[in-house]
Parts: sequence; structure tokens; C-alpha cells
Amino acid sequence: MSTITRRNFVGMSGIAGIAAAAGFMGVATGCTQEAAAEQSGFKPGTYRAAAQGMAGYVYLSTTFDESSIIDIEILDENQSVGICEEVYATIPANVIDTQSLGVDVVSGATLTSYAVIDAIADCVSQAGGDADAMRKVKIPVEVQDEEFSYDVVVVGAGLAGLCTAIEAAREGAHVALVEKQGVLGTAVFSSGITYIAPTPDDVEAMYAKWIENAVTTCEYPTVERVRDLCEASPEVMEFLVDVGFEYSVGLNGNLMPTASTGMLRNNIPIRLGSKEPLAKGGEALMRGLEAACAANGVDVFMNTGVTKFILEGDAMAGVVCETPRGVKTYRASSVVLCSGDYGRNPEMVKTYSPESIHDITSTGAGNTGTCMELAIEAGAAVYESQQPMSGSLAFEPENKPVCGQPFDQFPFECMLVDYHGERKVREDAPNNHVQHQYFMDPDRPCAGWAIMDEAVARKVWVMDELLLKTEKGDSKIRAYKADTIEELAKLIEVDASTLASQLDAYNALCESGEDTAFGKEASFLTPMKEGPYYGVLAYSIIRAIAGGVKTNGDFEVIRADGQPIPGLYAAGISSSREYWGDYYPGAMAIALCTHGGYLAGKNAAAHAKA
Repeated sequence: MSTITRRNFVGMSGIAGIAAAAGFMGVATGCTQEAAAEQSGFKPGTYRAAAQGMAGYVYLSTTFDESSIIDIEILDENQSVGICEEVYATIPANVIDTQSLGVDVVSGATLTSYAVIDAIADCVSQAGGDADAMRKVKIPVEVQDEEFSYDVVVVGAGLAGLCTAIEAAREGAHVALVEKQGVLGTAVFSSGITYIAPTPDDVEAMYAKWIENAVTTCEYPTVERVRDLCEASPEVMEFLVDVGFEYSVGLNGNLMPTASTGMLRNNIPIRLGSKEPLAKGGEALMRGLEAACAANGVDVFMNTGVTKFILEGDAMAGVVCETPRGVKTYRASSVVLCSGDYGRNPEMVKTYSPESIHDITSTGAGNTGTCMELAIEAGAAVYESQQPMSGSLAFEPENKPVCGQPFDQFPFECMLVDYHGERKVREDAPNNHVQHQYFMDPDRPCAGWAIMDEAVARKVWVMDELLLKTEKGDSKIRAYKADTIEELAKLIEVDASTLASQLDAYNALCESGEDTAFGKEASFLTPMKEGPYYGVLAYSIIRAIAGGVKTNGDFEVIRADGQPIPGLYAAGISSSREYWGDYYPGAMAIALCTHGGYLAGKNAAAHAKA
């Protein structure tokens, strides 16, 4: 439980190491006495309420005296661990301090923020107050332009950014880490499996596995770049252990950061068709890195998005961040871009990854590609091939906990077909990133139809809800039920003879006990010969778009002629195309961010100190 009162609000500390100018966007400085007076007349007491958040409800209590809110307590919740904490530490405190429900939400945690505000509003109404009037109370924001001087500025406080900042600081650089959102590293919370070589003896095995899994018919991966990561891996392992990295051996022999208690709790309501949900440790890893930033003297500025680059001649000299709190200028001789992809910018997706324009993305809300655009303006080259990084196939594309899983939502006993009704891949593929390639469509989201009979459909615990949402015209969810396969084909808009023949062929494989077409495990081969039949669209959820700006082996951003832009570096997904081939095979993103961030931080610090 989390309790915020007038007495302890003043003494509360924010995220360790975050600069005073950062934190909650538009931090309240108090409301006018006139506005506060409008809210007088509460019935003293403690009231309880709940409101829907990202994953389930937030339950809280609010205590009033005759004229004000004096206490707010979070009673129960199961919101995304690693994200919700900032909401609970800021919104109740700001409501109490300002006596307003017009406080800003925490960027990056919008749904949980609104859940807290809405539940408090419910309590206000129960106490006889005017919640609508309290939402309209204006909160002034102190605006002040500021200029700072650093050796290295890292843009983006995700996994790559934190590793970059920490290593640059360990190399003796004075480091600022600027982040446009109000929470740290949300993308990695849905990750938790990584390639790594704990000792020098493990380097060759890591390299061999990486190259084997980076399936390619194109020019990538660049083996020299992969080799560099693997050679640095024992150092990176030591670096991670120093920041409290705890792990176990997980899927396919890869290492998994140990999941926190909060992440284990988050997993409880997740239901998948044929797999138990994976409790990922990305959030616990991020918490260790966050503490390491503070311990190494990294200044972290939240809600501080970069809007301009500062160039002196052709060399980087810093960044400018135009914020509601004023213009913040950060001068530095090294700038490292760790700002993720551009999946939230449709125009950039259309330009650089047109095959992804209709796909559904779960990339961070702040990943709008601003820094990539600024780098291009500064002369950076981009990779000609920009590639969607697929995640799981999910019936509910807005259900973030489900979409964050490495396993598909459909039961493996189903028959998975494309938009034309054809089966092209095994349903229990050991790597669902492979499946994405078979369902890409130039005019529609990448998705496949899960065809089921009654017995298989009962394994989808939300089937009735999916059918109801479809009936009510949900914009994305499509689930249908029909007595015959021909009737189902009409509902899902595929050729009836094609779907029927595919099902006949599939049933024959099931009866033989061997999937000679695609190799699905025999335990999942269940004939489906009697209606009713179900068809549910399973969307391939895009985690990010790999590619970004071109870099050399030192992670320096380069121009079209191959020459570096002095002082400009990029790591993580911001420059990622050279590390896998035809498709993202999974388990490499954490390795790319940790290893690439570590090396970029070391190089950026050396440049700044030269």
C-alpha cells in the first residue's frame, strides 16, 4: 500500500538521482486560494473507490476534513510494475498539495494516471464535493530557461540509454541523461531474455548462436559488428553484475533477468492459449540500472524531450529541449542517441518501413522518431532496410500485458491461416517472430486467422468477450462463430473452398499423428471435424522497427560517405539493422541495448575527454 499525506509529501524523494528540474511534467506550484475555497464543504471521513487502469482496477481511499483532501491511500492494484510507481508517488501528492483534480498525468503511464484521478474524483463525489469543478482548477507551472554543461548527453532513458550513461560516467565523464517520458525504460519491461557470454570461454558459443539464429538472405547481419558485441560480452556481464543483475538460464539456454515480486503479480491475470505466461525480469534489471545512475553521478532529467541539435561546424555541441517548464539547453561534446524507434510516427513509418504502415505497434508512446529526424538533418545516413520487430500474435491488440508476452494468445491446437485462408506455418513455432513473415499484407495489419472448433475455442478464456466485442463493432477485435466451415469462411472473408480444403488437409495430418507440412508437435494435432467453428484474427504485434541511423563499429553516426558526424553516437534500436538478417529472431534486443550501450558510452566518454 502507498500512502500520501500533507505531512509526508514535503519530505518525499523522487526517483534516485533525478535532477530537481525533472520528474512530473508540469509539477504543481499550488492553486489559488479562491480556487481552493470553491472546493470547501466536504463531509469529513474516508471514502473508497476504484477505476479501470492499464491492467485491471486501481483501488484507493481518500480522506477529507471539512474543506480539503488530507490523505490518499492506494489500497490494491495490479498495474504495470516499474511504471505505476511514479504515478502513485506523484499524482496523489499533487492532488493533496493543490486540492485539484486537474493535475497532469505521468507521460508513459497515462491509463494508470487516469485511473488514480478518476477514483479520487469518485471519492470527492461521495464526500459531497464537486469533482468537475476540481478538475478545472488551474495549476500554474514555473517556467525557467536553463543551460547546462556536460561532457556527454545521452538521449533516451531506456535500457541502452541507461547502460550508455552509466558506462560513460564510469569512464570519468560528466553525464546528463534526458528522457521525454515521465517513466524510465518502459519497452524493456516486456523483455527478459538475452544472449550473453558470462566468461571469455563463452564468447564463441554466443557468436555461433547469434549467427545461426540471424537467418538471412540479405547483406545483414554484419558479422564484424556481431563479433564486436560478443567479444565485449564478458565485460558487459561484469558491468551488469556490478549493478545488481540477477539471472537464471531461461528459454533456449539464454539468460533471463530474475523477475521481481511485482512482475510475478502482474502475470497472475494473463491467460494464454497453450503456454504459461513468462515472468520477465526486464523491470528488475532497469531498477538496478536506475540505482547505478545515481551511484555514478548521472543527472537524469525526465519529461525533457530533445527538439533541436546544437552543431558547431559539422560537430555536435549539445541538444535543446523545449519543455512546458522552459527551454533547457544541454551543451556537450558527445551526444548519444538511445531514443528508440519511430513507430509512433506514421509518416516516418510510411517513408522508412512502408510494409509496416498498417501494423499494430506496442512501441513506447514517446517513440516518434524526433531524434532520428534531427540526425538526418545533421547529415546522418539511414539504413535502406528498416525492419519491423515482431512480438506475439494476439487477439487483443490493446491488451498490453498479453501483447508483451513472447508466446501467442491462441491455442496451438488451432489451425492458423493467412488472409487468403491458407496455412503457411506451424502454430507452435518455437519463435513467433518467424510467423510474422507469413502474414504480412500490403493493405492490412499483419495478422492471421486462428480457426478452431468448440473444444479448442474453449481454451481461449476470453472467447465470449471477443465475440461480444465483435458484435458491438469493436474497431480491431474480430471473432466469429458459425455452424459450418463454409459459413465461417464467409464471415472472415476468405474463399470457402480454400478454407475447407486447408482444413481437410490439416485434419488428415492430425489423424496421421505427424505434421509433415510444417512440423507442429504431435500433442497439438487435434482434428476439427464438427461445428460450430470459430475464427479469431490474431494480430502480429510490432515491438519496434529496427534500423535507424547508420553507425560505424565505434557507434559513431555516419554520413552517406561513411564519415562520422563528430561527437554524435547512437546505440540500441536507434541504430540496429546490422545485427540480424531477414527478420528479428528474438532474444537479441536486450543484448544489443546492453552491449551497444556499454560500448557507445565508453567511446562517447573517450571522445569528450580527448
